[in-house]
Amino acid sequence: MKRSKYIKALVIELRKKGYSYTLINKKTMVPKGTLSGWLKDIKYFPNSIVLKRIKNAQFKSAKVLNRNKLNRIMAAQKFASKELGKISKRDLLMVGIGLYIGEGSKYKNGIVSVVNSDPNVIKLVEKWFIDSCGLTRNNFTLTLHLYPDNDVVKSTHFWSKITGIPIKQFRKTYIDRRLNKAMFNKNKLSYGTASLCIRSNGGTENGVYLFRRILAWIKEIQRQILRD
Repeated sequence: MKRSKYIKALVIELRKKGYSYTLINKKTMVPKGTLSGWLKDIKYFPNSIVLKRIKNAQFKSAKVLNRNKLNRIMAAQKFASKELGKISKRDLLMVGIGLYIGEGSKYKNGIVSVVNSDPNVIKLVEKWFIDSCGLTRNNFTLTLHLYPDNDVVKSTHFWSKITGIPIKQFRKTYIDRRLNKAMFNKNKLSYGTASLCIRSNGGTENGVYLFRRILAWIKEIQRQILRD
Protein backbone atom coordinates (compact mmCIF):
# COMPACT_ATOMS: atom_id res chain seq x y z
CA MET A 1 0.00 0.00 0.00
CA LYS A 2 1.35 3.43 -0.92
CA ARG A 3 2.15 5.67 2.06
CA SER A 4 -0.50 8.24 1.06
CA LYS A 5 -3.21 5.53 1.00
CA TYR A 6 -1.94 4.15 4.31
CA ILE A 7 -2.07 7.61 5.90
CA LYS A 8 -5.58 8.26 4.57
CA ALA A 9 -6.78 4.89 5.84
CA LEU A 10 -5.23 5.64 9.22
CA VAL A 11 -6.91 9.05 9.30
CA ILE A 12 -10.31 7.52 8.52
CA GLU A 13 -9.80 4.85 11.17
CA LEU A 14 -8.86 7.46 13.80
CA ARG A 15 -11.90 9.53 12.89
CA LYS A 16 -14.21 6.54 13.22
CA LYS A 17 -12.69 5.98 16.66
CA GLY A 18 -13.85 9.45 17.66
CA TYR A 19 -10.66 11.50 17.39
CA SER A 20 -10.85 15.22 16.61
CA TYR A 21 -9.09 16.96 13.72
CA THR A 22 -6.58 18.39 16.19
CA LEU A 23 -5.62 14.99 17.60
CA ILE A 24 -5.52 13.36 14.17
CA ASN A 25 -3.31 16.17 12.92
CA LYS A 26 -0.92 15.62 15.83
CA LYS A 27 -0.76 11.89 15.18
CA THR A 28 -0.43 11.98 11.37
CA MET A 29 0.78 15.53 10.56
CA VAL A 30 -1.92 15.74 7.88
CA PRO A 31 -3.13 19.38 7.50
CA LYS A 32 -6.63 20.11 8.79
CA GLY A 33 -7.70 21.31 5.35
CA THR A 34 -6.86 17.88 3.91
CA LEU A 35 -8.57 16.17 6.84
CA SER A 36 -11.72 18.15 6.13
CA GLY A 37 -11.80 16.85 2.59
CA TRP A 38 -11.05 13.26 3.50
CA LEU A 39 -13.46 13.06 6.40
CA LYS A 40 -16.46 15.10 5.25
CA ASP A 41 -18.59 11.99 4.80
CA ILE A 42 -17.49 10.26 8.03
CA LYS A 43 -19.99 10.54 10.91
CA TYR A 44 -18.28 11.89 13.98
CA PHE A 45 -18.89 10.82 17.57
CA PRO A 46 -16.22 12.20 19.96
CA ASN A 47 -14.52 9.58 22.14
CA SER A 48 -13.73 9.86 25.85
CA ILE A 49 -10.31 11.45 25.16
CA VAL A 50 -11.87 14.22 23.07
CA LEU A 51 -14.72 14.74 25.53
CA LYS A 52 -12.21 15.11 28.35
CA ARG A 53 -10.23 17.67 26.32
CA ILE A 54 -13.44 19.59 25.61
CA LYS A 55 -14.38 19.55 29.30
CA ASN A 56 -10.90 20.72 30.33
CA ALA A 57 -10.96 23.46 27.70
CA GLN A 58 -14.36 24.65 28.93
CA PHE A 59 -13.12 24.62 32.52
CA LYS A 60 -10.02 26.63 31.61
CA SER A 61 -12.13 29.06 29.60
CA ALA A 62 -14.53 29.51 32.52
CA LYS A 63 -11.59 30.13 34.86
CA VAL A 64 -10.18 32.77 32.51
CA LEU A 65 -13.58 34.45 32.15
CA ASN A 66 -14.09 34.40 35.91
CA ARG A 67 -10.63 35.80 36.56
CA ASN A 68 -11.20 38.56 34.00
CA LYS A 69 -14.57 39.35 35.58
CA LEU A 70 -13.00 39.57 39.07
CA ASN A 71 -10.24 41.81 37.73
CA ARG A 72 -12.80 44.16 36.18
CA ILE A 73 -14.82 44.24 39.41
CA MET A 74 -11.69 45.02 41.45
CA ALA A 75 -10.67 47.73 38.99
CA ALA A 76 -14.14 49.30 39.16
CA GLN A 77 -14.08 49.15 42.97
CA LYS A 78 -10.66 50.79 43.09
CA PHE A 79 -11.78 53.51 40.71
CA ALA A 80 -15.01 54.08 42.68
CA SER A 81 -13.10 54.38 45.96
CA LYS A 82 -10.70 56.92 44.45
CA GLU A 83 -13.47 58.86 42.73
CA LEU A 84 -15.75 59.10 45.77
CA GLY A 85 -13.13 59.63 48.45
CA LYS A 86 -14.22 59.75 52.08
CA ILE A 87 -18.00 59.87 52.59
CA SER A 88 -19.00 62.91 54.65
CA LYS A 89 -22.04 63.43 56.90
CA ARG A 90 -23.61 65.52 54.16
CA ASP A 91 -22.97 62.74 51.65
CA LEU A 92 -24.80 60.32 53.94
CA LEU A 93 -27.68 62.78 54.25
CA MET A 94 -28.03 62.99 50.47
CA VAL A 95 -27.67 59.23 49.97
CA GLY A 96 -30.39 58.60 52.54
CA ILE A 97 -32.74 61.09 50.91
CA GLY A 98 -32.12 59.38 47.58
CA LEU A 99 -32.92 55.98 49.06
CA TYR A 100 -36.05 57.37 50.65
CA ILE A 101 -37.19 58.82 47.31
CA GLY A 102 -36.99 55.34 45.82
CA GLU A 103 -37.98 53.07 48.72
CA GLY A 104 -39.66 55.22 51.37
CA SER A 105 -43.28 55.85 52.28
CA LYS A 106 -44.37 59.23 50.89
CA TYR A 107 -48.14 59.01 50.63
CA LYS A 108 -49.30 57.80 54.06
CA ASN A 109 -49.34 60.97 56.13
CA GLY A 110 -47.05 60.72 59.15
CA ILE A 111 -45.76 57.20 58.45
CA VAL A 112 -42.01 57.07 57.94
CA SER A 113 -40.86 53.72 56.58
CA VAL A 114 -38.51 52.11 54.06
CA VAL A 115 -39.06 48.70 52.45
CA ASN A 116 -36.34 46.59 50.84
CA SER A 117 -35.11 42.99 50.56
CA ASP A 118 -31.41 43.93 50.53
CA PRO A 119 -29.95 43.81 54.07
CA ASN A 120 -27.28 46.39 53.17
CA VAL A 121 -29.92 48.85 52.01
CA ILE A 122 -31.84 48.45 55.26
CA LYS A 123 -28.62 48.87 57.26
CA LEU A 124 -27.72 52.00 55.28
CA VAL A 125 -31.16 53.53 55.81
CA GLU A 126 -30.96 52.63 59.50
CA LYS A 127 -27.63 54.48 59.79
CA TRP A 128 -29.17 57.44 57.95
CA PHE A 129 -32.06 57.61 60.39
CA ILE A 130 -29.62 57.53 63.32
CA ASP A 131 -26.84 59.83 62.03
CA SER A 132 -28.82 62.24 59.87
CA CYS A 133 -32.25 62.25 61.50
CA GLY A 134 -31.20 61.93 65.15
CA LEU A 135 -33.10 58.72 65.91
CA THR A 136 -32.12 55.72 68.03
CA ARG A 137 -32.90 52.03 67.60
CA ASN A 138 -35.70 52.46 70.13
CA ASN A 139 -37.51 54.40 67.39
CA PHE A 140 -37.41 51.43 64.99
CA THR A 141 -39.91 48.70 64.31
CA LEU A 142 -39.47 45.99 61.72
CA THR A 143 -42.16 44.16 59.77
CA LEU A 144 -41.21 41.15 57.65
CA HIS A 145 -42.93 40.28 54.39
CA LEU A 146 -42.23 36.59 53.75
CA TYR A 147 -43.20 33.85 51.32
CA PRO A 148 -44.27 30.24 52.06
CA ASP A 149 -40.74 28.88 51.50
CA ASN A 150 -39.20 31.31 54.02
CA ASP A 151 -38.50 30.11 57.56
CA VAL A 152 -40.16 32.63 59.89
CA VAL A 153 -37.85 32.00 62.86
CA LYS A 154 -34.65 32.07 60.80
CA SER A 155 -35.79 35.19 58.93
CA THR A 156 -36.67 36.98 62.16
CA HIS A 157 -33.31 36.21 63.76
CA PHE A 158 -31.50 37.13 60.54
CA TRP A 159 -33.02 40.61 60.35
CA SER A 160 -32.61 41.17 64.08
CA LYS A 161 -28.90 40.33 63.84
CA ILE A 162 -28.42 42.46 60.71
CA THR A 163 -30.14 45.55 62.10
CA GLY A 164 -29.50 45.22 65.83
CA ILE A 165 -33.24 45.70 66.40
CA PRO A 166 -34.55 43.47 69.24
CA ILE A 167 -37.18 40.91 68.22
CA LYS A 168 -39.58 42.47 70.74
CA GLN A 169 -39.70 45.51 68.42
CA PHE A 170 -40.80 43.39 65.44
CA ARG A 171 -44.40 43.66 64.31
CA LYS A 172 -46.54 40.79 63.07
CA THR A 173 -44.93 38.97 60.15
CA TYR A 174 -46.90 38.96 56.91
CA ILE A 175 -46.72 35.82 54.73
CA ASP A 176 -47.70 36.36 51.11
CA ARG A 177 -49.54 33.24 49.98
CA ARG A 178 -50.65 34.56 46.59
CA LEU A 179 -49.60 31.88 44.12
CA ASN A 180 -48.31 34.22 41.43
CA LYS A 181 -46.17 36.15 43.93
CA ALA A 182 -45.11 33.12 45.93
CA MET A 183 -43.91 31.20 42.87
CA PHE A 184 -42.15 34.23 41.39
CA ASN A 185 -40.15 34.88 44.57
CA LYS A 186 -39.56 31.24 45.53
CA ASN A 187 -35.90 30.67 46.47
CA LYS A 188 -35.09 34.25 45.41
CA LEU A 189 -35.57 36.09 48.70
CA SER A 190 -34.01 33.88 51.37
CA TYR A 191 -35.19 36.09 54.22
CA GLY A 192 -38.05 37.95 52.57
CA THR A 193 -38.48 41.72 52.60
CA ALA A 194 -38.10 44.02 55.60
CA SER A 195 -40.08 47.17 56.30
CA LEU A 196 -38.20 49.52 58.63
CA CYS A 197 -40.71 51.85 60.25
CA ILE A 198 -40.27 54.76 62.66
CA ARG A 199 -42.24 55.23 65.87
CA SER A 200 -42.07 58.58 67.64
CA ASN A 201 -42.09 57.20 71.22
CA GLY A 202 -43.74 60.43 72.32
CA GLY A 203 -41.16 62.67 70.61
CA THR A 204 -43.04 65.11 68.37
CA GLU A 205 -39.95 65.70 66.23
CA ASN A 206 -39.86 61.99 65.30
CA GLY A 207 -43.46 61.58 64.19
CA VAL A 208 -45.41 63.62 61.66
CA TYR A 209 -42.76 66.33 61.80
CA LEU A 210 -40.04 63.91 60.64
CA PHE A 211 -42.30 62.78 57.81
CA ARG A 212 -42.82 66.38 56.69
CA ARG A 213 -39.13 67.15 57.13
CA ILE A 214 -38.13 64.27 54.81
CA LEU A 215 -40.70 65.31 52.20
CA ALA A 216 -39.39 68.88 52.42
CA TRP A 217 -35.84 67.63 51.76
CA ILE A 218 -37.08 65.72 48.73
CA LYS A 219 -39.06 68.70 47.44
CA GLU A 220 -36.10 71.07 47.84
CA ILE A 221 -33.75 68.68 46.01
CA GLN A 222 -36.25 68.36 43.18
CA ARG A 223 -36.71 72.13 43.06
CA GLN A 224 -33.01 72.86 42.78
CA ILE A 225 -32.16 70.08 40.32
CA LEU A 226 -35.24 70.39 38.11
CA ARG A 227 -35.65 74.17 38.14
CA ASP A 228 -34.22 74.53 34.63
